[in-house]
Amino acid sequence: PGMTLKPVSLRGVDSEGMICSLKELGLTEEGSGIYHFSEEIVVGRPLAQHIRHDEKILEIDVTPNRGDCLSIYGVARDLAAATNTVLENYPEGFDLGSLSKTEELFVVKSDAVTAYDALVGSVDSCDLPPLYMINRLRQAGMGLNHAVVDILNYVMLEIGQPMHAFDQESLSLPLVMENGSDKCIKLLDDSEYEPKAWDTLVSDQKGPQALAGIMGGMDSRMQKQTAKLQLESAIFSPQSIAKSLRQCKLNSDASYRYERGVSPDLNQVALSYSAMLLEKYTNAKFTLYQSYHKNPVKTVIDLDYDAINSTLGTTIAQDEIDNILQRLGIEINSGVAHIPHYRYDMTMSVDIIEEVARLYGYNNIPLEPMHGRLSPKSTPQSSAQRLKYTLQEYGFQEVVQFSFASQALLDQFSAEATPIEIANPIHSEYSYMRTNVLQSLIMAAQYNTQRQFCSLRLFEIGEVFSLSGTEIIEKPELAAIITGKTMRSLGKEEDVSYYDIKEIADRLLSGVKGVVFKKANISYLHPNQSAQIMLEGKTLGYVGILHPKVTESQGLHKSAVVHLYLDQLPVSAYNGLNIPSKYPPVWRDITVTFPESTAIGSINQILEDKKLANVRKIHLKDIFQNSDGTKNVTWSVMLQSMDTTLTEKVIESVMVEIRSELSVY
Repeated sequence: PGMTLKPVSLRGVDSEGMICSLKELGLTEEGSGIYHFSEEIVVGRPLAQHIRHDEKILEIDVTPNRGDCLSIYGVARDLAAATNTVLENYPEGFDLGSLSKTEELFVVKSDAVTAYDALVGSVDSCDLPPLYMINRLRQAGMGLNHAVVDILNYVMLEIGQPMHAFDQESLSLPLVMENGSDKCIKLLDDSEYEPKAWDTLVSDQKGPQALAGIMGGMDSRMQKQTAKLQLESAIFSPQSIAKSLRQCKLNSDASYRYERGVSPDLNQVALSYSAMLLEKYTNAKFTLYQSYHKNPVKTVIDLDYDAINSTLGTTIAQDEIDNILQRLGIEINSGVAHIPHYRYDMTMSVDIIEEVARLYGYNNIPLEPMHGRLSPKSTPQSSAQRLKYTLQEYGFQEVVQFSFASQALLDQFSAEATPIEIANPIHSEYSYMRTNVLQSLIMAAQYNTQRQFCSLRLFEIGEVFSLSGTEIIEKPELAAIITGKTMRSLGKEEDVSYYDIKEIADRLLSGVKGVVFKKANISYLHPNQSAQIMLEGKTLGYVGILHPKVTESQGLHKSAVVHLYLDQLPVSAYNGLNIPSKYPPVWRDITVTFPESTAIGSINQILEDKKLANVRKIHLKDIFQNSDGTKNVTWSVMLQSMDTTLTEKVIESVMVEIRSELSVY
């Protein structure tokens, strides 16, 4: 490319041409020697036109649910439906019916196998497929292996069916499809894999030869000297492939498709097409054929045309909805949609609605203001829901995150629980399941702080995970965090304090009687500004300021957290609405001097538990340290009656009772 050939003299003879290897042409990374065309060519035609090198390349990201679009044909099929144009049929292939039938090539003993077809034949030694195919494989990001393997990969990219070729002379037939094996298998990536009980294996009489749907074995691979081959074209259960992938940590183009679902209608089409290409370009000759097929059942979904229009806010005619669905290959029969096998993602009526909206055109759906009646919430609510509403009232935003944590977060937010290591983490930094919801919440706060959103109120309710022997323990937790500045009276912003988060903890636990706050000794909390939340000897959680070392290491500003174990919270009855009193409240302050060592929290709790007549609220207002080793503690008391205006005499009698209680300490 980019060169203009000119005559040169070689050993006294003029040469007006140049002989190139594929490496010199830029089509392969390796390659020495002359490339010989295996296909028909037109002399004088530019090479770029012959190999279609000048065509546009379109990169498409396919969502995980659309396994039917992991091929050129699959994308074309969806495009034909979207544009209401005619779709060509699958490519024509070799007539499989012309071959001798046999029952000696394989035996199926696994429920994970939906269909399995095999061909036996001979093949000429051929290093490379046709040049146009080499170029297309290169453009698709696939390397070259062996002419047979490359042609199978080409067919997979074109119509979506993964296939595998065995060197038949290395096999001891019949092959057996079965689950599990007591023998290891050496895979094509040169790794040793010990099969698990749920893995589907393709084994011969000597041992495993392929990890079904994922990767072939090294011992039976196609090689340059291979003269006899056995092709397989199979359909495997997506669930079985996905389970094996989670354990073996192997990813291949085949497993990527099988995990998302390959149509059971496709494997014979792909096998006959591959056989035709192999016969054309490698002089393959096929002799034997064996087929195994279960009868797949199509998914059926009842059509509710009114529900479709109601959900979308449209008035699409029934005939138009039927037309849209039929373009997608869905058969309509007496108000029932029969879903084609290749659409594994369509299982419910909402999937029908989604497809109608997509092909009808989102831009054609009218924009109308929402309308409806406001109605009160139904009263029983779950404890978690009431906690959410409480935090939202205080300006918190809920976050929902992956339940993963890094080793550093596990170390910093330590727990007695044994963490669970993830076999196939989505990121190397987060290779453990979280043992504390704060581990995830800190990540969210850190992410926002790094983007200059420093004053945050976030919370998360989710599961934490740990090991007890071999058993996985899963428990629900709540965590909330305030970082940076918080608003005070008169619009003044100040750093968050212990009392800010303590007030929220009190409000979260307002329906739980007998809660006690005790000084905490938690490594990630400030030693003098944190508390352990207790109820009848059980720990309900913790509240306090994050330790300065933690905030510094995580790049956070001063932060306060509350952390609750939801499985330890008692189930409290819904209190319903409290009717406010029509009589005025009265506030009185009371100050008492105590020794510096006195725990004021327990005294505060006792006062609240006394349920004194007409006392609606007792609030700890101030603690002043005296120079003589004592401290003055001030409480603010709110008094109010539901029946009458309180007189001074009644108010004073209550205050005397409170002083009497405090004098004991």
